[in-house]
Amino acid sequence: MNRRVIFVLAVSVAVNLLFAGMLLGHLLHRLMPPPPFNVAAELQKLPGEKRALFSSIMEPAKQRMDAERTQIDNAKKEALRLLKTEPFSEDAYLTQTRRINDMRTQMKRHIDEAVAKLARQLTQDERDVLAEIASHPPFAQPPGARPEDTSPPPPPAR
Repeated sequence: MNRRVIFVLAVSVAVNLLFAGMLLGHLLHRLMPPPPFNVAAELQKLPGEKRALFSSIMEPAKQRMDAERTQIDNAKKEALRLLKTEPFSEDAYLTQTRRINDMRTQMKRHIDEAVAKLARQLTQDERDVLAEIASHPPFAQPPGARPEDTSPPPPPAR
């Protein structure tokens, strides 16, 4: 065979193998997502009194955040109601969405303050553990959700 034909064939096979590998990798990633972050394992890196300190500061912050998230969810429902209401009131809708954004900011500020309160009582190594935990917040769960409940929400009914 001609060398040019062999070269084109080899490049074609290589590109197809690369494409198949990318497709397979994408499918495997979707079928087998990485394991969820384990806060308990990270907390084991802290001494016992620091784990207790973490719980005493962060648990009330998480409970407060859950309550704030519930308020935000209710405010979103109200914003959607305003959006559907005839006649449409742009001012009422924008006021409600601004309120939602302010509530989100306030919720994040409360968590930031709790992390700062905890961090000032930790050593550098302990703050490294806290930084790892903060980069994977345990506060991502909606109120009342179990940590193992990671299934996607069902599609909306039509």
